[in-house]
Amino acid sequence: MKRLLFFLRSKLFVKMKYQMALFIIVSTIIPIFCVQSINYSLTSSFISKKNSAILNDNLILSKNNANNVIAEYRKLLYQISTDDRFIANLSLFNESQPETKRFANCKEAISNRIYTLCLMHPEVRGVGVTNTNGQSVLADQGLKKNQHLAGFFTKFGGSLNQKSVNQLDPFLEIIKPDNEFYDENDPVFFISYRIFDLETMKILGSVVMFIEISKLNEAINNESNATSEFSNKLIITQDNQVLCSNENKNVGIFANNIPGYGEFSFSSKNRQTEYKDKNSLVIMTDFDNFGLKLVDVVDNNKLFGEVHHLWLYSFGLIFIVMILTLFVSYVFSRHLVRSIERMSLAMNEFKKDNLNISISEQSNNEIRLVETAFNSMVKRIRKLIYENKQQFDHIVEITNETNKAELKSLELQINPHFLFNTIDTINWMAIREGCCDISNQLNNLAYILRYTVYNMNGVVDFQKEVEWMERYLELQQNRFPHRFDYKVTIDAASAECFTHKLLLQPFLENSIIHGFEKIQ
Repeated sequence: MKRLLFFLRSKLFVKMKYQMALFIIVSTIIPIFCVQSINYSLTSSFISKKNSAILNDNLILSKNNANNVIAEYRKLLYQISTDDRFIANLSLFNESQPETKRFANCKEAISNRIYTLCLMHPEVRGVGVTNTNGQSVLADQGLKKNQHLAGFFTKFGGSLNQKSVNQLDPFLEIIKPDNEFYDENDPVFFISYRIFDLETMKILGSVVMFIEISKLNEAINNESNATSEFSNKLIITQDNQVLCSNENKNVGIFANNIPGYGEFSFSSKNRQTEYKDKNSLVIMTDFDNFGLKLVDVVDNNKLFGEVHHLWLYSFGLIFIVMILTLFVSYVFSRHLVRSIERMSLAMNEFKKDNLNISISEQSNNEIRLVETAFNSMVKRIRKLIYENKQQFDHIVEITNETNKAELKSLELQINPHFLFNTIDTINWMAIREGCCDISNQLNNLAYILRYTVYNMNGVVDFQKEVEWMERYLELQQNRFPHRFDYKVTIDAASAECFTHKLLLQPFLENSIIHGFEKIQ
C-alpha cells in the first residue's frame, strides 16, 4: 500500500496526462473488469452446478449400463449352473472314473454346453468347473491368450471351489497384480458360484467364469460420451481395488495407488467430494451387485477449460478496448494537455524566481483566461518588486544613519570593563589595609553589576536569582543600618525552576526604599 501511495505521489504521476489516463481507467475500465469478474464468478458457479447435475445424471446412466452388463454375467452364471443338460453331464462327470472314455466324454460334453451358453458373450474368456471330487474342466476355447487363465484355474481352482460351495451368493474377484498369473495387458476378473441340483438337493461343485473388462469398460467409459474428455470412471471393489478402468494397467491395484489419486477418499460416505488443491471432483455411487462402487474422477481444468478460454478472450478484448480508449482520449485531449503543460512550465520558472516569463496565449477555451491572468499577475509582481526595492533602499539609508548616531552615543558611555577593573583595584587596596567589610561590600557590588550588565534579558535558574538577591539585600542593609533585617528561604524543588533576570529587583528596591521610609 505504501509503495502504491509513493507511486501515485511521484513526480512522474502528477502530470495531467497520466492523471487523465488514471481517471479513464478508474471510471470505466476498472468497473468493467469488476463487473466481468463478478459475472465470471457467478457464471462459473452456475455452470458448476449445472455440470454437477449433468455429471450425476451421467454417472447414474453409466451405473445402469454397468449394472446391466454385470447382471448379464450373473444371469449367464445362473444359466450355466442351472442348465439341465449341464447338470446332467456334471452328475455323470462326478460318477465317472478318471482316464476312462466316459470321463473324457463328460468333460467334452460340459465344455460344449458351456460354449453354447456363452456363444453370445465373446468377452467371457473361459469357464472353469470343479466337481465335488476336486476334478475340474476349463472351457477356454484353446486360445493362447488364455494360458495364464488355465494356469490360474489349475492352481487356485480347488480353493475357489471350496469358497463357492460355502457361500449362498456368487462372489466377484480380480486376478491381482501380485499374482503370478496376472497379465497387465490382458486383465481379467472372475465370478464364482456353486452348482446346486434342485432335483436331488445336492451340491455338485462350482463354476468360475473368467471375463475380460472390455465390455464393462465400454459401458462406463464410452468414447462417444461427451464427458469422456474430462472424466475417468472406475469400478472399485469393497476393498478399493480397481475392477475396471480406461487404462488396463490400473486394474487390480488399489485406487489410491493410481498416480494423482493418492489423496482421494474412495471410502468416504460423501458421494460427491471436491478437491480444490487437485482441482478435481470425485463422484461415487453404489452398484446393485457384489458391493461394487462406480467412481467418476472429473478434471475441473478440462471441464471448465473452454469457459476459462472464453473469459480469457473477453478480458483480452477489454484490454484492447482500454488501449484504444486511452489512445483516442489522448488524441482528443492533446491540445488541452499541451496548454496545461505550457502553463506548468511557466509556473516552474516562476517558482525559480524567474519573473521575465510570459505564457503565449494560444488556447481557445477557458484556459486562455488563466494564461492572461498569469501574465498580468507577473507584470504586477515585477512592478511591486521594483517599488519595494526603492522603499528598501530608502529604509537602509535611514537605518545606516541611525546606527552611526547610536555608535557615537555608545562611545561616550563608560566602558563597563573599566568600572569593574577599578572596583577590583579598590578591593585589593581595602584588603591590603585590612578593611574586610569594605572588601566584602565591593565584591557584592561587582557581582551585582556584572549580573546586571551581561545578558540582561536572559533566563536563569531561580538559585542564581536568589544569590543575586542576597548580595543586593546585604548592600542595602549596610546602606540603611538598623533599619531592617532579612532571611531568605527557598524550596529545593523551586531552586531548579527558571525565571527572567532581575525580575525581583523592582519589588526589593521599592520595599526597601518605600517600605522602611518612616522607620527610624
